[in-house]
Amino acid sequence: MGNYIDPSELSIYGLPEDATVGLSLDEISAHIDAAEALADSYIGARGYDVPLPTPDAGLKSAVGRIAGFAVLSTRGLMTENAAHMTLMKGRDDAVAWLRDVAAGKANLASGAPGGGLAARRQVNVATIVSSPTRGW
Repeated sequence: MGNYIDPSELSIYGLPEDATVGLSLDEISAHIDAAEALADSYIGARGYDVPLPTPDAGLKSAVGRIAGFAVLSTRGLMTENAAHMTLMKGRDDAVAWLRDVAAGKANLASGAPGGGLAARRQVNVATIVSSPTRGW
């Protein structure tokens, strides 16, 4: 099951409750797992160790909106339905936010990346030592 959200939370992020009728828990969980993997690919690229032990509200929302849209898509997206289009816009906004996190334009509320790629990059930082000024 998911690291960041569980199936009962999908309605919080806009998925109509009736959208999961007839779907098994395994099917719903597969969409959540895929959304979490997508999110982890973005935040992991920024240097966060993934999966995060405690996801913040922004990450939970992004995963919920991406997974919710994926569930709805399996049911049949209706472009004339305003609720469906709102869910699609939410998914697009969530992916854009994840891109911003990866690019360093947005941060997770949990703070700066640590221990992951960013920390490994710092290992190769050059140290420069110079003599004291001689006063000439």
